[in-house]
Amino acid sequence: MLHSKTAHAYLEDMLDEYLIVMSQDGDQEATSQLIKRWLPRFNALAYRLSGNKTLAQDIVQDGIINIIRALPRLKDPHRFPAWSYQIIRRKTYDHFRAQNKRADTISLDKLKGDGALCEDSHAPKDSDYDLRRALEELPKTERLMLILFYVEGYTGRDIAHALAVPLGTVKSRLFKARNDLKRIYTQIHTPTPDSHPRNGDTHE
Repeated sequence: MLHSKTAHAYLEDMLDEYLIVMSQDGDQEATSQLIKRWLPRFNALAYRLSGNKTLAQDIVQDGIINIIRALPRLKDPHRFPAWSYQIIRRKTYDHFRAQNKRADTISLDKLKGDGALCEDSHAPKDSDYDLRRALEELPKTERLMLILFYVEGYTGRDIAHALAVPLGTVKSRLFKARNDLKRIYTQIHTPTPDSHPRNGDTHE
């Protein structure tokens, strides 16, 4: 006789398989029930990966669309948990890759206004180009951390969850990234002596 917990898990698996097969046959009610059963687990996974509840909900919504579209191609219903979780993970990573790519298009006012990043907190708008250039000089992970922290408003703990690294690592890399960004920005933004003609210089 099966242990009650094992029996319950077995029945849960059987119900999932039934709903998957019915969904693949075009039963929309079965699809709705399947998603409803798995939604809390998808939300938990997305939140664990992203560290942000609102973002996790957006990720799951996108992931569910992909799951429903691809479900007819799932040959083995037993693989549904691992298969669906992989879709949610991929959507989460896609989001953070998109955040990273936004580095050259985002408004940089928050970065410019933070004294830890730039000496001149009232830098003119034409310095945006220099700051973007400085960001591009940073390693991808450090650039992403700065954007998440200063532009998107993530906490250090949120970033640690999203990137699957210890909180201490996030703090140390943010510290290093701020210093590196400040140094690179200063080098780019500060004119060198050779950039201006000396007294008496003439141009032919």
